[in-house]
Amino acid sequence: LMEEHLAVMYERLRHELPNFFLRRHDYGMYSQDVVFENGILRMKTRGRPMYQAALTICRFLAWNYFADLHMEVLKLTQHPENWTVQARWRVIGLPFHVLILRFYRRDRKST
Repeated sequence: LMEEHLAVMYERLRHELPNFFLRRHDYGMYSQDVVFENGILRMKTRGRPMYQAALTICRFLAWNYFADLHMEVLKLTQHPENWTVQARWRVIGLPFHVLILRFYRRDRKST
């Protein structure tokens, strides 16, 4: 039974994560004791409410810094020994300041 649940979660995450910044994310699929390890900020959150708050803040900050934003899933693995699905991912986008500089440089060349 747990192996089936793990396989279902794996498939849901495989489809859900690449669209994390494009569509509303379903936090209800996670267990109440979900753990989120943020390697960049070196912080760990426990529990679904804290997980949702941490990812909502990440989404907000990313949408305010990047244009053409998406998530690239680097690795998604099932671990039956501890009943987890682990994901490694990165955010890819064009920083707004780079986008603005491109337009500025283009305008200067045409004058």
